[in-house]
Parts: sequence; structure tokens; C-alpha cells
Amino acid sequence: MKKVLFTLLLSVLTLPVFSQGFNDSIMNKVLFDEIVSLNMKRDSTIKVYYSYVGAELYSKPSVDYMLVNGVKHRPGHTSIESLPTNHSDLILNELNIPSNVLTENEVLAKITIGKTTYQEVAKMAINAWLNSPGHRGCISRLGMYNATEIISISSYYNSNDRSVYISLNNFVFFE
Repeated sequence: MKKVLFTLLLSVLTLPVFSQGFNDSIMNKVLFDEIVSLNMKRDSTIKVYYSYVGAELYSKPSVDYMLVNGVKHRPGHTSIESLPTNHSDLILNELNIPSNVLTENEVLAKITIGKTTYQEVAKMAINAWLNSPGHRGCISRLGMYNATEIISISSYYNSNDRSVYISLNNFVFFE
């Protein structure tokens, strides 16, 4: 049974992004798994969690901003900032983590696609961030400072320009 499920999951992940209609949940999960995999190769002790609350509060509004304004960066957005206490509490409560103050940073991507798989889009976004001096740290430094990392991701496929818009937010607190 496990083998059948694995085969089914693998076939879904390797389908072209738009062949069955874009599914943002699959895109977000594949990107999260790729980021965790990349960092686990470096250090298997990294603690990384996914937050749906963080996605609703931070990632989704960033994707909406990119769609409306046609830009890859939000002007005036501070790269690292403390979250309001109520937002920190909502995210930490979702994951059953003792309350603490979170800091947040954000990276955005617009990936133009052809017959591309979710996994290829995830790898393109990660490579773009790793090759950008201003964005590299959000991906490459996960868990390096004895911190617990919480990631939220939102994505949207825009059929007009055949691009996937992605916002990844990384919330950190130091233990």
C-alpha cells in the first residue's frame, strides 16, 4: 500500500504544473519539502515547521501585492522585523510551540513556466533565491543559529503571463 501511495504522489509531483489545473497546496508543499531537503543535507538537526496561519497573515497578502502591482518586491518592507505579539501567538499556538517573539523575513519569486513540474518550479525559485545576495540567507541559513524556523508559503499561477508567483516567509525565534 505504501508503494502505491508513493507512486501516486510521485506521479502528481511530476505532472506539468498546469496540466490538471494549478494546485497551490501542492506547489507550497513541494517547495517546503525541497527547502527542508536542501537544509537537511547540511544539518539533520534543523527544526523546520510549516505554518498555515503565517501563510494567511503574510505570504498570501504578499502574492496578492505582487499580482496587483506587478513587482517582485514590496517597497518599504523591512527584510527582518519583529511580528506583532498577536501574530506571533497565533502562529506559535497553531504549532503548539511555547510563546515567544518571532522575527520574520520574506523572499518573493516570479517563475515563468512552460511545461514545468511543481518540483522544477520549486528548484527554480530556490536557485533564484540562493543566487541573490539579498535573499540567499533566508534559504541557506535555516537552523544555523540554534533557532526554530517556521516557514509559510503562498503561490498563485497567473495564466495571463504563465508565471507562478511565490511568497515564502521565514519566522524565527531563538531558543
